[in-house]
Amino acid sequence: MRDEVIRIVEAYIEAVRSNDATLLPLHPDIIFESPINRIEGIAAFRKGMADFVPILKSIEVIRLTADDETCAAVLKLTRSSDCFRSSSSSISKMGRSSQFRLTTIHVRFSRG
Repeated sequence: MRDEVIRIVEAYIEAVRSNDATLLPLHPDIIFESPINRIEGIAAFRKGMADFVPILKSIEVIRLTADDETCAAVLKLTRSSDCFRSSSSSISKMGRSSQFRLTTIHVRFSRG
């Protein structure tokens, strides 16, 4: 089960990298929480992703740690230089899975 949870989070990261919302393994009632926003529902999440991905240059996976339901991911995001002065930051992401789909994503930012 742990490997499946990691696979789901990796699929999410790859979908964001490729800007392909159809690849997102999301539950219809997905909840996305970050310090700057809370998004509920798959349609709102996909719109939020469409707004976010253009400012994203790359995602590097630093570490994935999982149990049978939850995965914590430490990622290094590089943002497009024409959108921000700072070129990189770190993000911690937690995903809970249900029937092999993400149901909750909690985001915490730290500068790195």
